[in-house]
Amino acid sequence: HVSAVALACVGLITVMIVVFAFSPSSDFDPYSECESIEQCKGPTALVTNPSQTLHALPLFVFSYTCHQNIFSITNELSDPTPQRNIKVCVLAVGAALAVYIILGASGYSTFGGLVDHDILASYPSDNGIVAVARLAISLVVSCCYPLQAHPSRACTTSIVRACGGEDIDDFVLHMAITTVFVLASGSIALVVTDLGLILSVVGATGSTTVSYILPGACYFILFPERPSRWLGFLLACTGLIIMPLSLCLIFWK
Repeated sequence: HVSAVALACVGLITVMIVVFAFSPSSDFDPYSECESIEQCKGPTALVTNPSQTLHALPLFVFSYTCHQNIFSITNELSDPTPQRNIKVCVLAVGAALAVYIILGASGYSTFGGLVDHDILASYPSDNGIVAVARLAISLVVSCCYPLQAHPSRACTTSIVRACGGEDIDDFVLHMAITTVFVLASGSIALVVTDLGLILSVVGATGSTTVSYILPGACYFILFPERPSRWLGFLLACTGLIIMPLSLCLIFWK
């Protein structure tokens, strides 16, 4: 039910950004706080140079990183067959792709090169509709946080157990890891003001590891009899190239 509410909020934000792009009335004027349109809208380009594309790559990797939840999703399916797993993955990624295209195209057409990393920050701060959208995105983040933390905590617990923590009480270990996660992520949220920077760094490191390096390496190691294992090796090598290259572009800028 919580996930349904979060998806409804995403739908609300998407509709708002699309309506602002068409600006049918003064209530949906994205430039109401600007002295001129040129002050809020930068140039647009259909194709950018390779350097800019590589710089944005970590954001794209992060946007489609949901692999860590596949075990929970499989366990919750009423009939967890490979075909149903594939169907869920295709629908999830396809829905995300549709939302990203609509949001990206609408926001970019509205503000061009001056669009903020946090797109809602580009819209008028005194607009009530935008305020509702910001409240909705806060709810989305709050709902997504446990979905990300749950598999991470489970993996951390397994590592602690494997490193000699078998005697630690389950409840104590659960609360300790959760507390560390909340304090660490909360501290980062209070210190860092650039959302785009955080998403880029996470995309270049954690998301690249989960999406490219680990799947490719696991496939290469676990299926030595398959010729296609070399595709897994290629995928892992791609991740090993993307990670340092993306980090250099992020901090070099």
